[in-house]
Amino acid sequence: MFPWLLTFFILLLRLIADFAISHSLHERQFIAEPALVLNECNDTCGELKIPFPFHLNTSCGVVASNTNAFQLTCVNSTTLFLNIASQKYRVVEFYSDGLLVNFPGPGSSSCRQYNDLNSFGFEENDNYAVSSENVLGLYDCEDSSLCKAECEAIDLPGCDGSGTTSPACCYPLSDHSVWRLGDKFSVFSKFGCRGFSSWVVLRTSTNSAKRGVKLEWAIPKNLSNAVCAANAYIANATAVKAGVRCLCQDGFVGDGFAKGKGCLISCIKDRKEVYGNECINKRHGDKKLVIIGGVLSSGFIVASFIALFCLLKRPVKLDSFDTNKSHFHDSVSFRKACTTRLFAYHELEEATKGFEEARKLVDGANGPMYAGVLADGSHIAVHKIQCENERDLMQVLSQIEVLSAVLHRNMARLLGCCIDLAYMPLVVYEYPSNGTLEEHLHQKREPKTGLEWPKRLNIAAETANILSFLHYEISPPIFHRDIKPGSIFLDENFSVKIAGFGVLFPTPRDTQKSHENFKFQKNDVCDLGIVLLQIIAGSNKLELVPNVALQKIRTGKLEEIVDPFLYYHEEPSCGREQIEIVADLATRCLLFGGDGKLGMVDVARELGHITRSDGVDGGGYGGGSKRVPALEETFSNSSLLQMISIDSPIFEMSDEANHEVEEKPYQHPQRSVPRLNERILSSLSRRSVAAHPWHDLEIGPEAPHIFNCVVEITKGSKVKYELDKKTGLIKVDRILYSSVVYPHNYGFIPRTLCEDNDPLDVLILMQEPVLPGCFLRAKAIGLMPMIDQGEKDDKIIAVCADDPEYKHYNDIKELAPHRLSEIRRFFEDYKKNENKEVAVNDFLPSTTATEAIQYSMDLYAEYILHTLRR
Repeated sequence: MFPWLLTFFILLLRLIADFAISHSLHERQFIAEPALVLNECNDTCGELKIPFPFHLNTSCGVVASNTNAFQLTCVNSTTLFLNIASQKYRVVEFYSDGLLVNFPGPGSSSCRQYNDLNSFGFEENDNYAVSSENVLGLYDCEDSSLCKAECEAIDLPGCDGSGTTSPACCYPLSDHSVWRLGDKFSVFSKFGCRGFSSWVVLRTSTNSAKRGVKLEWAIPKNLSNAVCAANAYIANATAVKAGVRCLCQDGFVGDGFAKGKGCLISCIKDRKEVYGNECINKRHGDKKLVIIGGVLSSGFIVASFIALFCLLKRPVKLDSFDTNKSHFHDSVSFRKACTTRLFAYHELEEATKGFEEARKLVDGANGPMYAGVLADGSHIAVHKIQCENERDLMQVLSQIEVLSAVLHRNMARLLGCCIDLAYMPLVVYEYPSNGTLEEHLHQKREPKTGLEWPKRLNIAAETANILSFLHYEISPPIFHRDIKPGSIFLDENFSVKIAGFGVLFPTPRDTQKSHENFKFQKNDVCDLGIVLLQIIAGSNKLELVPNVALQKIRTGKLEEIVDPFLYYHEEPSCGREQIEIVADLATRCLLFGGDGKLGMVDVARELGHITRSDGVDGGGYGGGSKRVPALEETFSNSSLLQMISIDSPIFEMSDEANHEVEEKPYQHPQRSVPRLNERILSSLSRRSVAAHPWHDLEIGPEAPHIFNCVVEITKGSKVKYELDKKTGLIKVDRILYSSVVYPHNYGFIPRTLCEDNDPLDVLILMQEPVLPGCFLRAKAIGLMPMIDQGEKDDKIIAVCADDPEYKHYNDIKELAPHRLSEIRRFFEDYKKNENKEVAVNDFLPSTTATEAIQYSMDLYAEYILHTLRR
């Protein structure tokens, strides 16, 4: 009954939504494109309506008093001409960002078979430039290497307006490999071309085209009265250097300029698009209908959900499952899904004594877990998982199959499952004799002496190692999603066996944890951070651990939260130091684990280093504690070991040493186990021995305000270095054979990602030049928006955070004006050597810069971080 009701309500809501959408589409289907708004005089010439800012006389709302660049001439009231310098171009059509013109001169026609390359002697200026939307047909070319195949799919109309023509050589100006913005068409003469035709490609689904040359228009940025009207915004021109246009926001039409008609409300009236005052009455009438319809539909939807909720929340007796028991137990699909041993419910109920409260081990995210003993004496842990529907149930069974296929000494063996209780599957784990970490931390077991520090440290390291193994060595990766002291089992040697996996994926709301002043993303790294704090504090008040412990750690009062059973002040100095390091690591897990800045492999590596220090292996603790397996042992036969050279001397061990270990297995080694090369292990993104500055260098705990950055190009250098993303080395990109030099040190911010698939660029102001490949701390003070060849290429402007000359600057407006002009001029000039055009916009404040850095950090975490596991 419930699935039928749910389907009914879903279909009902879908019908309501479809009706609303169809009504909206019905009204909007008559709109093709926003209409061009005429100028104040409603000028026309022949069949052409003249939009703002173009005009026939200066009384019709010119953009600027000191320019007549947009004044047109109408001859015989039929033919419209644009005058640029000494040339007259016949206007064929207007667009929102440009106009289509014919070739200059009397009697000229774009419909001749072809024109001479010098026949369109257009000189770009502050208001006009040839658009890259044009496609050229080139004729009699001696070198066909410039011909492009991708424009063959474009319908190029013939001279008579019917049919299409196919030039022997086609070149779209958007290619930029031969012709660049600002070039004349004569550049094609070096390929032996003698003539050309031109079309503009219309932005439609059919890729249709019109004959002529499209010119883009724009307003110079330096015109004081070239400002936008209300409900409009400034947009950079694509082809016109340092040019802008005003565009209306969605829902408005118009020219966008304050000196023009501005932006008017757009609406549909009598199946036609109208704007301005004609929309007011209609909108008031529609508003009442929308309010009435919204209230009625909202009330119906809320009532439907309340009824559905009441039906689903009706109490269900256990007997009700008995009627469907055979259905689930005998269902072929469910039996196939559960590939492990299939337990009977009464068998597990008897083992746990009716799921007795005293046998509860932990309250997990998906349900509680109980300890039990089977009839054959086997100790088990039973995890009860509450599913909402069959999809959840299949998801759980699928995860059970995945987990049962993984064998690792630090994973509790998954014995099987039980599906007798319909939507409440039971997952059965092997339960070791030494209980859970929670029982030992909270003195629930005898004798109540607590765990000494070396054992706690080994438990933490083994837990991090197994989680790191599951994250990085299993494909697809396995995430625990609910790691707690109660889900960490211990065998007789206090070796870790983790269980209680969150086999039912959490909702986005469940992935947020909030503890008063601290809010962080819930994932395995954050959960392990809480476990580390509990290992230190021995507290069973989980909800109090983050806000109390972190405040104590930050204020230097760590000893106040350390478990009294550890006798912190009686610990040897190495033990106290280890506790402090683990506390710091736990803090970083909570602060940086949620957004991917700190991975589980980083946590495992740091804990492994601590356990292999003299304090645990020898020194202060004697030899009583068991050494945690090294990370290379955990990742046996894995990709991590394949990254490490077999010839590396730190892993060599003589035959005599091996023989000695076998002869005296209980003798404590005379020297500590050699540490793994941290430089190698941190390079998870490639199989090499070099650290990668983009991926391995931490951005810093104070990011995005203060961050680490890698210098690529030295202040005053003519050599342009850049990061080779494959090897991580700094390579020579090119040499600036000119008087242009880099005004300041230039580089990138590690662990960031921009839309161009590169790390975020940064210019660092400081007194001294820094060699390429070095990194330093910098503080963001502003952002310089830049468009390079039509692509966004913003630059962060920063100062060295440790330079006494510059570190007091907090915002870019505090810099001298000539300093900003120097920076702007450099980026504009050095691109000219490559025949490239860039648009450098006004500098933005430090708040915008930090937002840009945070955004690039988020992009890196989302798209790059998870790919580095191999």
